[in-house]
Parts: sequence; structure tokens; C-alpha cells
Amino acid sequence: MAMAFVALVRSTSIRRALSLQAAPARPPRRYVRQYRLVNHPRRTQGKHLPRYCRPVPTIVFLNGPSSAGKTSLGRALQNQLDEPYLLLGLDTCFAMVPEKWAGGPVGPYRHLGIHYQDLPDQDGCSVRGIGYGEAGWTMLSGFHLAVAALVEAGNNVIVDEMLLDGRVRDHWLGVLAPMRTLFVRVDCALPELERRERLRGNPPGLSRWSYERVHDGMRYDATIDTTHQLPTEAATGLLRSGTVVPGS
Repeated sequence: MAMAFVALVRSTSIRRALSLQAAPARPPRRYVRQYRLVNHPRRTQGKHLPRYCRPVPTIVFLNGPSSAGKTSLGRALQNQLDEPYLLLGLDTCFAMVPEKWAGGPVGPYRHLGIHYQDLPDQDGCSVRGIGYGEAGWTMLSGFHLAVAALVEAGNNVIVDEMLLDGRVRDHWLGVLAPMRTLFVRVDCALPELERRERLRGNPPGLSRWSYERVHDGMRYDATIDTTHQLPTEAATGLLRSGTVVPGS
């Protein structure tokens, strides 16, 4: 009887030692806290976890006018956040559109796709907007759903957006409603926006057109003003504010 007990203790110790040796590196604690029921013996393989047992990702939704520095801010957040975040935005969507369905007058189907709109001057300054047709709306709304699919797959996402109108805004809000999203207002003084616009060689007037309209009907969790801040400084300020805490 005593020998059987000793053998049992030894085998148990060996199993423990083997399990310790084979244990994988721990992910960051914040990431672990996002799991539920992780100790369930049948729910330890990530891809087989029910949706309520998978990590709950975060969406950081940056919305602001053209040339406000949203993309640069998004990249700075990517570098400073502990968890991996994918960066996607309106330009990501535009980059996928065929030339003949987008852009300037060279696109024969631009009126059906996504296109610039030359509008009356404002205070002696050019104003240029962005419009879309039936095909353009299909592209934009499909892009919103594609971002949601990335989140459903377990990815954290930073969205770099310039809301074109109320229809785009309402569709985004509907798609993101079931998800944990941090809405960040990105501001910048209009003179600085137009200065950056000239430096970048962007079509003149887009910053002025988008300056206030992008925020119509929006409610935010945080605000960042990039007028006098570098992207790294703005990202640090947002993180220090405690509004972006992955895994909380």
C-alpha cells in the first residue's frame, strides 16, 4: 500500500514537471482578463471557443476632418498599445475602388461610385466635398461590415474615418452598436488643416468642407486636438487619459 502511494506521488510529480516544462509563454495579463470560462476543459482551444468565451476586442474609432492627422495618430496608437491593433480607414476603402468608378473626371462611372464634388467657394476659399452613388454606397457600407467581420474574428481595430454624411454615420453606428467601441473626436484648427492640405498636395477645399460636418450627430468618449501636437504626443495623451485600456 505504501509503495503504491509513493508511486502515485512520483507519477503526479512527474506529470506536474512535464506540464510546467511544456507550458507556453503567458500572454499579457490584460489580454487574459478578456477571456471567460477559460478553465473549462472543452473550451481551451481558441478557434473552438464559443463567442462568449473568446477575447473581447476593442475598436478605437477616430473621426475628424481631412488632414487632421488621424492616420498618423492611429499609427502612433498602434506603436504604443500593448495589444495588436489593425489600422483601417476611409482611405483603405478608397484604395480598393477601381479608377473608373472613383476620383476625378477621368472616371466614366464616378457618378455611380465615389467622386469629388466642386462646391461654391466659402469666404473666398475653395470647397470640395466627396459624394457617392449607388455603387459607392455598396462599397462604403460593405467596408463597414468588413471591419466588423475583422472584429468578430477577434481582432482589435483602429478606424481612421472622415464621416461623409448622416447616412454613413448612422450605418457605422448601427454596425458598431454590439461592439465595444471608443469614439474619439479628432480636432484641428482650420488654418492648420488648410496648411497641411497644401503641403500634402491634397485637393484644395476638402479640409474646409469636412471641418465641422464630420462631427454632426456624433457623441464621443474622448477628444484629441492635433493642432499643436505631434501624433506620438496625442497618442500618449489619449492613453494617459485612461479611455483606452486594452483588456479592461
